[in-house]
This record gives sequence, C-alpha cells and structure tokens, in this order.
Amino acid sequence: MKLLPITAIAFASLVTQAGAFTNITPQEAYDLLNMEESAVLLDVRTPEEYAWVGHPGKNKLGEGTEIAPQVINIAWEIEKPGAGYELIKNNLFIGSLAKLNFAADQPVITMCRSGSRSVDAATALEEIGYTNVYNLVGGFEGGTDAKGYRTKAAGWKNLGFPYTFGYTEGIDEHIPGN
Repeated sequence: MKLLPITAIAFASLVTQAGAFTNITPQEAYDLLNMEESAVLLDVRTPEEYAWVGHPGKNKLGEGTEIAPQVINIAWEIEKPGAGYELIKNNLFIGSLAKLNFAADQPVITMCRSGSRSVDAATALEEIGYTNVYNLVGGFEGGTDAKGYRTKAAGWKNLGFPYTFGYTEGIDEHIPGN
C-alpha cells in the first residue's frame, strides 16, 4: 500500500463523523484511496458520462495506476428510455451494489459530475447500513463558470488528479444492464 503524507487532523476528520456521510475534497479522496486498499470510489454517473467525459484512474503517463482497481461505476440515475437526456433513478443501483459484496464498514466514496447525485447515493448507502461513506465535493468536473462550462478548479479532473476515458477491463459487470 502506498502511503502519502496526510496530517493526523485531516485523516481524523475523514473517519470520525458518525451517522452521516462525510464530505471530502478530491485531495482527501485521493489520499484515502492510496492509504486504504479496501476504499472504493463509487462513480455514480451514467455509463456514458463515465466513458466519454472520463473517470478517475490510470492516465497515459501511468499516474493513478494504484487507484484504478478501486474505481467502480454504478449509475445512480439512468437515461429515461425514449426521452432524450432525461435522467430517472436507477432502480438497479442497490442490487448492483449488493453484488459487489462490500463490507458495511468498507470506505466508499461517492462521486458524480459536480457533487449532487453523489449526495443522494451516499444517503442511500447509509440507509442500507454502510457506515463509512464519503461524498466527493465538486465531483469529477466541478461547477460551471459564467458561460456554463465546467472549467472551475473544484472537481477531480480540473484539479489535475489522474483520470482516463473509456471503459476499463472488467467494468462492464458493474454497469446495470450488462
């Protein structure tokens, strides 16, 4: 396991909040993934967002190799059939998650595009008994600028953390419908 420098106070803030998920920054999430091999980053965006926009993991320089196996995509919402890009709740989310057999106390970090769907997913995880749940503030891309583009340096991608495009080997079984 690769250890990265993190202050005791910062790490304590990650693990002491009981009864409600903890909001963490991309840096804290990256540190947690590197420090705790059982930690999982649960990307709750649609499969299309995951593949086309990108997701945390190994980039072309090999950065992020150590966290790539810890990144899983299960959509919290999916496209409503025949409705363009209208999203509806994915009724297979909990069932797909259950197939992965995570321990109730295993660290699970939820992440979406900007940090709102991941809040709903984190809440649902706690409702079914997960006790070590985190929400990645700012999500993968972060918020929008005045023109509506996701250029603000608040999300994983815009802060420069390693990411890649496309599906990774073995990910298809984690996407409902496959």
